[in-house]
Amino acid sequence: ACHLRLQQLLQASGGFWSLKLEREATLAVPGIVANANIDVDEELVRTPATLFLSPGAVRRAAPELSAEVHRWAAQAPCDNQPEDLMLQAAFLSQHLAESSQGQRRGTDDAVRAVWNAFV
Repeated sequence: ACHLRLQQLLQASGGFWSLKLEREATLAVPGIVANANIDVDEELVRTPATLFLSPGAVRRAAPELSAEVHRWAAQAPCDNQPEDLMLQAAFLSQHLAESSQGQRRGTDDAVRAVWNAFV
């Protein structure tokens, strides 16, 4: 059912989800599997850039977290990961934790709705 919601949200936002893909509940981790043969160069999923989990999108969705990560990055060793990567990892961790606890924020926003449907 989750992948059907994701499929609907992607299509409503100008994206595409092939009917040859489905979420597989029996995998040890959340994932998708093909339920039919796939042709060479066949498009299976297309996501509009507006739905990407980009650093800019994360900054708009979570300004408080962004400010905190900026403070962390300033204190991180020089050889640490770039700030944008730290921000995306922190946001995704927070988002997954909230989703596993049933706390889904901002589901009225189209971008957040896609992110919520993905996890």
